[in-house]
Amino acid sequence: MRARRAAVRSASALIATLALTAGLAGPAVAAREAEAPPVATATDPVTHEENDRVPEGSAWTQHYFPSSDRSGTQLHADVLLPEGLSRKEKVPVILSVGPCFAHSGQTGPEGWAHTGPSARFNDFIEGTDLFDEGYAFVMVDLRGFGGSTGCPSPPRTRTATSSPPMRTTASLWPGDRRGR
Repeated sequence: MRARRAAVRSASALIATLALTAGLAGPAVAAREAEAPPVATATDPVTHEENDRVPEGSAWTQHYFPSSDRSGTQLHADVLLPEGLSRKEKVPVILSVGPCFAHSGQTGPEGWAHTGPSARFNDFIEGTDLFDEGYAFVMVDLRGFGGSTGCPSPPRTRTATSSPPMRTTASLWPGDRRGR
């Protein structure tokens, strides 16, 4: 009797797995067949006409570069330059570094069906005519977020060989009487 129950359970699990797999394979195949807009690389910029997620008047590229701490962490940056900018032309840059530029959304889903630069500051970009004014906008994903690797961690304040922290009797906050 136990062997029969085990066989029925195994068969049920197999049938459920096959049904779920077949149900999921259909949408996945259909999604692959739909033509996705181009994704920028470091050498191939993408404009709004090619990908509707790119702000109008800009060319989007993506760059990966090593963190300056020599930890092996790779940081990701979305770079938005004024469209039509020559390769050697220099423009002022507005740099923003943070955890909220992930391609899949800032703190929640954005509802996009394809990848592109973060829309987090589109109101700023559009309200200032940033690219018409000749500015570039760079959004760098903080380590451990978005396209950057590594783990988010607080800055190191002490090393293993440093002296113990100093104690002070000074107040840290106005009106704080502790330690006096």
